[in-house]
Amino acid sequence: MLGALAATIAFKYGFDPDKTYQEKVIEERKARTPVQYIEIKGKKGRVTVHTGMPKDSVQLLVGKPDQVDMNHYGTVVLEHWGYVISHRYGSSITDMDIDFTNGELSGVNQH
Repeated sequence: MLGALAATIAFKYGFDPDKTYQEKVIEERKARTPVQYIEIKGKKGRVTVHTGMPKDSVQLLVGKPDQVDMNHYGTVVLEHWGYVISHRYGSSITDMDIDFTNGELSGVNQH
């Protein structure tokens, strides 16, 4: 019974000893998630970024982040960049946040 369950799971998710389950889930999510283009006002003016864009490309377009936080969850790396664009809230409060998952743009929040 347990062997049949393992065979069903291996068939459904594919068996690749070089990839973890989390990596497979991320690949499947990328395959079905459409690219979203976002226009933002960064330190270098207005730019257009898109989901899946590498973080070095985002930094070239938007500028160096003022705050960076990184978290590891197994093989998944989540990175959060904070930008102070307009200093209206004080020098340490960000008014734009950019999130990355495994080095690729996953979200933007501009206040």
